[in-house]
Amino acid sequence: MSAKKLNLQNVLLVLAIIAFAWSFFSYQNAKQEIAYLTDPEAKEEINQQEVQRIVEKVNRLIVLPEDEQPVVATITDAESLSTQQDFFLGASNGDKVVIYQSKAIIYSPSKDIIVNVGPVNIEGPAVINMEIRNGSAREGAALELAQELADDARYSILDPTNAARSDYDGYTLVNLKNRNVSALEEKYGVEAVTEMPAGEAASDAEVVLIIGN
Repeated sequence: MSAKKLNLQNVLLVLAIIAFAWSFFSYQNAKQEIAYLTDPEAKEEINQQEVQRIVEKVNRLIVLPEDEQPVVATITDAESLSTQQDFFLGASNGDKVVIYQSKAIIYSPSKDIIVNVGPVNIEGPAVINMEIRNGSAREGAALELAQELADDARYSILDPTNAARSDYDGYTLVNLKNRNVSALEEKYGVEAVTEMPAGEAASDAEVVLIIGN
């Protein structure tokens, strides 16, 4: 399988973090993309009545476009988002992100204030570049896992390879670039380390996942 770059789609974060820029994404796809501003497991669905209520409150504080229906999402992991984008500095869990074609606004319902306004600039892909290595005695284990994760827009999976040895126990998650890997830690029941295990070759990936027995 050739190195595969996965495009951002909806996300949890989110997940996991996630970034949003109108210069990169069309407004029609906003509802799909905005999910990466929130935790995929905890994302709150906001109906149109709630959207209208939020818009009315925000419109008292700042002039909003009158001929456009915004996309609204709830921030559920403000700490993680603030490390990914300066736009989210000062935001709190429960704050609303109100997105128009021309601007993005963070509104705090609890304080009734505008936290930030402006485009969400992205300097690079929010996708985590990940390498999967087979550290087990089962042939093809890395390829199977790479195929399993290939449809997850949070990750760009490089060609799977074999680890230096085949007697690893369970999963070993190596976070080489200080990325947010909480979703992977939860999924595989491990705590990430920051250095490659002894004997393992260096990796160009941001994150390395070694499959054990």
